[in-house]
Formats: sequence, structure tokens, C-alpha cells
Amino acid sequence: MTILTEGQHAGEFLVSEAENSRSREVITIGRSQTLVAGQVVALIPADTGAVTVGVPAFTGTGNGTCTLGDPAYGAGVQEGTYTVRLLEGVAAGGNFQVIRPDGTIDGIAVVGTAYEGQVVFTLADGSTDFSAAAQFTIAVAIANATNSGKYVAFNHDGTEGSQIPGGILWDAVTTGASADGSAVAIVRDAEVNGGDLVWSADIEAGEITTATTHLAALGIIVR
Repeated sequence: MTILTEGQHAGEFLVSEAENSRSREVITIGRSQTLVAGQVVALIPADTGAVTVGVPAFTGTGNGTCTLGDPAYGAGVQEGTYTVRLLEGVAAGGNFQVIRPDGTIDGIAVVGTAYEGQVVFTLADGSTDFSAAAQFTIAVAIANATNSGKYVAFNHDGTEGSQIPGGILWDAVTTGASADGSAVAIVRDAEVNGGDLVWSADIEAGEITTATTHLAALGIIVR
């Protein structure tokens, strides 16, 4: 006898939602995705790909150096230009203020001491001391990950944003290798049946607990 297995129905996971379809959004599904109704999805943010730190460029008085670390960046690194500007110059030394691309202060770098902030480097004095308007600029570029700005299947082992749940897919959708798709998802303020949610194949109980905490932050309560 042939056994048929019934799959997930559209919206089967939903217990309750906010009025006037406020819980729902039409979302863009990234390429090469095969998703089913009730699947937990994640939004891949911009600027989560490879980080490239450019060679420091110097202007002003002095012939010291700025040597990048390996890696040359730390947690929270931003895309744009960092400015390493002299605050106080002294013989064979000096203190430099490190300014982030958004204009906030990252920290103070001391000549001869490794600086480990959002950018990582070591300043060294030269035969001519740093003085006046001495500064280095360090350009940082961050590539967009695959499917940046789009939704993909939640992946608890992801590192590019897929590890943060952003909603639950209403119905099945498949996208090709060269085209995105669109779908409806529950992205806020709803109650859902945990038994009807579709997770990563090898996800463990503790990882589901962590993921449901992220959903709860969106107002999506897993029952």
C-alpha cells in the first residue's frame, strides 16, 4: 500500500495574529532557496561579508609609520574611513585619537603600543617626530554577503545573519539560482504553534530555545 505524507499547509502554524494583517509582510526571498510553510526565516543584513582594510595614508609632519594588525579590524568595525589624528606629540612618541567613520571616538592610540579597537594597528615613531596636524586615514570596505537584504532559511550555524530568526514563512516558495522571489511571512506580534515550525535539520533543543527568544523579541510567541 502506498503511504502518502501530507505536508505543511499555508498558515497552519498560526494560533493568532494582530488585527488588519499587521503581523504580516511581503518579504523578498533570496536566491537558491527551497522553503516550506512554517519555515523560520532570517534577514541577511548589508555589510556582513568580507572586510578589507586599506593601507594607512599619512598627512602632516613626521615620518613614523602605522602598521596594520593581522587581522586589521576588531568587533563592530564599520565601513568607511577611520581617522587617526594626533592629540599630543612628544619626542619619540605621541597620543592619537581614533575617530570612527560615524564620527564617534573609538579610542586613544599611543605610539609604540598596539591599538586594538574597531581597527587594529601599531604606530611607530620615525626620525622626524609627529607634530602639528599629523594623521593617518584607514579606509575599510565591507562586502555584502550573498542574498544581502533578503530573507533566507534560518540557519543556527550561520554567521552572516541567517542565525537570527526574522519571521515565519506563510507558504512554500522556491527561488532559482538567478532570481529572487516574494512571499508572505509573519514578522511581528503573533502566537504560533511550535510543533508546526520548520527549523534547520540538525538544530538542537537549546538552539531552538535561543531562536525562540529572538522571535519573542519580535512579538512572535511560540506556544
